[in-house]
Amino acid sequence: MDSNRLPQFVIALYTLCRHLETTMKKTLLLGLFITAVGFSGLGAEDFGTLTFTNKSGKVYTNALVTSVSQDRVIWRDGASGGSVRLTDLPAAVQKRFGYDSAKAANVESQRADNAALRREAFAKAKDEALRTAELKKKTDEVEAARRLIAGSILQVLDDGILVRHGTMGNEIIRQAQQRAGGRSYGSLNTELVMITEVDTSNLVDGANARAWVYPLGTYSYTSVGGGMKTIKKYTMNKETALRAVQAP
Repeated sequence: MDSNRLPQFVIALYTLCRHLETTMKKTLLLGLFITAVGFSGLGAEDFGTLTFTNKSGKVYTNALVTSVSQDRVIWRDGASGGSVRLTDLPAAVQKRFGYDSAKAANVESQRADNAALRREAFAKAKDEALRTAELKKKTDEVEAARRLIAGSILQVLDDGILVRHGTMGNEIIRQAQQRAGGRSYGSLNTELVMITEVDTSNLVDGANARAWVYPLGTYSYTSVGGGMKTIKKYTMNKETALRAVQAP
């Protein structure tokens, strides 16, 4: 209990004792009253006051000392308060508060170590937050780039399939034109693409393919004429696409 509030607590007990009717209750509360008075002086060590000049040159006169540690004094002066290092005070004041340079150095070292640990933990937390934010940004980018590939399989390869994207759409347009008596509905541009990480066990050349895929750079191959061709490459695995955009 705050020593500054004990007098009010004692007065409240005394008032309650006066209004009780039974002798037993009076005796009980009287015992509590005596105990409270006895404990009111415990834990409320009087460190007195202190007059000092801080590092900014401001003089504090008769500031109330609230506690003393191995290396500093905690003080209060009205609405102001703070701490002052014992090493910054005169030798007489140091002696008054039992200053021990070896113990103070140990406390200061421990405080510095703790501060370093806090800074390290803060730096790690900041780095983790940045990594999390960057991962979310990259994930959103990959998800936004997802597209639907629909077309015919030009060739089934060991590492994926070559798909002529858009041919399924052109077939739908041709069917619509036939139903409309030859009316033109325009056309879709076809695009040859490579799709990786796809199960090819049941796929054959010429079959239709339809899949949601993620960009994965480009794919180069040798054409029938012997020339090198480079086309867009996609993967069906989102994690693979995410690792690709995260790579340095």
